[in-house]
Amino acid sequence: MFNLDLEKLFPRNSTLIVALSGGPDSVFLLHILCAFRDTYPLTLIVAHLDHGWRLESPQDVLFCKNMAEKYSCEFVTAHARDIVLTKRYKEASEQLGRALRRTFLENVADTYENSFIVLGHHQNDQQETFFIRLVRGASLSGLTGIKAQNARYVRPLLSLSKTDITNYLAENTISYLIDHTNTSAVYLRNRIRTTVIPALEQVDSRFAHNFQATLTNLQEIETFLVALAQKSFSEMHVIENNSIIVDLAKLLALDFVLFKYVLVHWLCVEKVSFTPTTAFFKEIQRFFSHTTNSTKHSVHTSWSFFKKQQKITVIKQ
Repeated sequence: MFNLDLEKLFPRNSTLIVALSGGPDSVFLLHILCAFRDTYPLTLIVAHLDHGWRLESPQDVLFCKNMAEKYSCEFVTAHARDIVLTKRYKEASEQLGRALRRTFLENVADTYENSFIVLGHHQNDQQETFFIRLVRGASLSGLTGIKAQNARYVRPLLSLSKTDITNYLAENTISYLIDHTNTSAVYLRNRIRTTVIPALEQVDSRFAHNFQATLTNLQEIETFLVALAQKSFSEMHVIENNSIIVDLAKLLALDFVLFKYVLVHWLCVEKVSFTPTTAFFKEIQRFFSHTTNSTKHSVHTSWSFFKKQQKITVIKQ
């Protein structure tokens, strides 16, 4: 049995919403969690979203339902046409698929107390995600990869490779579904999986090991910068009448890299919506630096920055 340190990911007696597509990764995830269920008490809810994009999707639903019953787990399913999104996406795109799945899983999790959403991402997903983000010009935060725990999302399999998973399923004659769209060159992830990563492995057989070492280094730098930003923020703000008041001079004195990290930390504390792009950070820095009488800058329909006498606050509508 694989050694997964579940105690670092969620407490005993948690309710886990297991995202089951029927593919090898999610089938392995469900099997392993069920194996731990007796020694580490958990309640498992199997959740499957039918996107309706493939002719085989009704059979996929039935396969997942039967698997949930086999493992004595509650089964929850929905069709994508019944999921309401707040943003529009290109039809049948990767972004749409992720948004639908995320919304569905969070809707399911909202119905259970002490719940976590558990996904079957593994080492190879980590590599693919890194290169997708690299191609799209990600920041350091983006290049640190998929987190084992991010709020209510948990990924216990990041230490395992795809080969580990498929070998285990074969050795234990555990069946799973094959999604042929996973080899379609239409999707960027598939092109990276079938072209970029095999080429890197051919260039140097140590690629997987060295990739993980590099990722660990990036994560350590990111952890340091996040801690430094939190410390810097604590030294430049006060709380008055339940509002955070930031010293503008101290904020503008920061290097732009640290300025961005402090701003992200501040806005996360405020729990407001924002998209952390370079353009966004430069727009905010310009407003903060401007010496005219402009006192308000609307960033989002739900909130604005308010500047007065070298003090900055966030005003929520």
